[in-house]
Amino acid sequence: LKLPSKMSESSQAQAVYIASVVGTYWVVSISMVYLNKILMSNEGISIPAPLFVTWYQCVFTVLICWVAGLCGQRAQKNAATSPQYSAVMTNENGESVPSNPPKP
Repeated sequence: LKLPSKMSESSQAQAVYIASVVGTYWVVSISMVYLNKILMSNEGISIPAPLFVTWYQCVFTVLICWVAGLCGQRAQKNAATSPQYSAVMTNENGESVPSNPPKP
């Protein structure tokens, strides 16, 4: 993903993060629509209890959100205690170069 060079690294990281969240939401949302269609209309595996399916999906969503919250808290703790990494400068060929080149 190539972002405009005028954006700072933190802005680029935030843009990538937001794009990944939106993309994940889209994939999950569309898959739930198709799953509901299969469960409610397919005669071979049809479940005649739409209220149960809806309730089950809500409970499962709450569990996923709870687990995701725990993962986020753990990631924040690890980020606070781990060493911070600095950006690596690259030249036109993609080779890494020192961020503070020696002065001649």
